[in-house]
Amino acid sequence: MKALFISLLLATACSVQADYAEVLAKYVDTDGMVNYAALSKNRKPLDDYIRSLETVSSTDWTQEDGIAFWINAYNARTLQVIVDHYPTKSIRKIPGAWKKLTFPIQGKERTLDEIEHKILRKQYKEPRIHMALVCAARSCPKLRNEPYEGKRLDEQLADQSRDFLSHPDRFQIKGKTVRISPIFKWFKGDFESVPDFIQQYSGKNISGLKIKYQSYDWSLNEQSK
Repeated sequence: MKALFISLLLATACSVQADYAEVLAKYVDTDGMVNYAALSKNRKPLDDYIRSLETVSSTDWTQEDGIAFWINAYNARTLQVIVDHYPTKSIRKIPGAWKKLTFPIQGKERTLDEIEHKILRKQYKEPRIHMALVCAARSCPKLRNEPYEGKRLDEQLADQSRDFLSHPDRFQIKGKTVRISPIFKWFKGDFESVPDFIQQYSGKNISGLKIKYQSYDWSLNEQSK
């Protein structure tokens, strides 16, 4: 009986994860832009996925499973916050988006800030999360149109890091100056070495170059209408 109950829980979890995968595939394009207008009209799969997070068990999780789970939770909840307040021009227009709006995960009310700073940054020490967490802004990393998975996490985070550094509005060398995303300033302590990280995922050596930080575009990561 217990085995049957566990099997039913796993089947339900897989079904809801499939719902989230469908949301990403249907409403997020290859550039990471979101069709919020359409998503707001068919939000049930997203809401079902987020509702399911309240009772998810972390038994037998690997570190990769944990990181993937919390990145997915953060990104999905961000989509939900935007849909809850749509239309909006920026997540910064939504009061308490990061620090006050809560939702239940594993039996506890949590905020987006708590997931990012107290769980992912503090517990896992994986700098590439900053290439995967998407706060619904155009200067954020792109939102993948697939969920993160523990078994593919290294591949997915490496791909995200290469993609992030391939955009001139996030990384650009001009003469003796390199202009990089302020993400590398805000979370400098999470990277063992920002120049080494950039070289690993861009192939560019920025040692000795003057570093300047680019402006951050907080406008909504919305597909053109």
